Amino acid sequence: MSETVHKKRKVHRRFTGIYKYPEWFSKQKYIFCEAMIERLDKLVWVHSQSANYYEKRHFRIFVPNITITALSGIASFLSTSQFVNNETQTAFGITVGILASISALVQSVASVTRYSAKAEAHQLAADEYSKLLVRLKFEMDLPNEPDFIDTLEESILDIQNKCNYFPPQSIVNRYFKTKVKNIKNQQEIEQTYSELTNDGSDSLASQSTNSSLELSKSEEKEEKEQKEQKEQKEQTDNVLINIETGIYSDVESHNSYGISSASEV
Repeated sequence: MSETVHKKRKVHRRFTGIYKYPEWFSKQKYIFCEAMIERLDKLVWVHSQSANYYEKRHFRIFVPNITITALSGIASFLSTSQFVNNETQTAFGITVGILASISALVQSVASVTRYSAKAEAHQLAADEYSKLLVRLKFEMDLPNEPDFIDTLEESILDIQNKCNYFPPQSIVNRYFKTKVKNIKNQQEIEQTYSELTNDGSDSLASQSTNSSLELSKSEEKEEKEQKEQKEQKEQTDNVLINIETGIYSDVESHNSYGISSASEV
């Protein structure tokens, strides 16, 4: 039995069972869903960047066209005003004609390029792919639709049919460059982490080796001292000195060979 506590409301919840995936949700489907998450992430990023790209292009044409139209209206008003002389009115009339021609040219370019329609289509595709991505993540965590893969396929085809414009190749190349850069950064981070962990383990191993060597040397020194003390004690125990007569006798040789040797000190 597991128990969780909500961080804000501090509500205690007790879970008595263990969740099991349905039988129809196999491992192959889970792997496929992981691959589709990566693909949908790519599509959302590419289409959103494409929408921003075409929207900027549209404003580069739309804003000058509005300015030209406004200036043409002002010049047209001044060309019919009585507050200016005839020559100035003629100049304003010519200016109105030139600005109208430029405005018509800009509008023709805008209608041919269709930047506004492309931006709207890519933004709609990015929104639809983002919704599919959310649904896919929910389905991976708690699967409840056996035919979700078929529904996902139909949704992707429907989005592709609605968005008839290809994203710019520069944006696609930038996506792959960004992905490769992120992979390299991740590899560098993992390599640095492994080097740090290896250095730490090597230092610990060297420290332990040095400490074990020092310990073995001290033990050898203590054993040597104990051995020398033991030998000196045996030598003193084997020799008995008679203080009254000043005669010493070798007890070990007497016990071993049955012969007592005595000499005057």
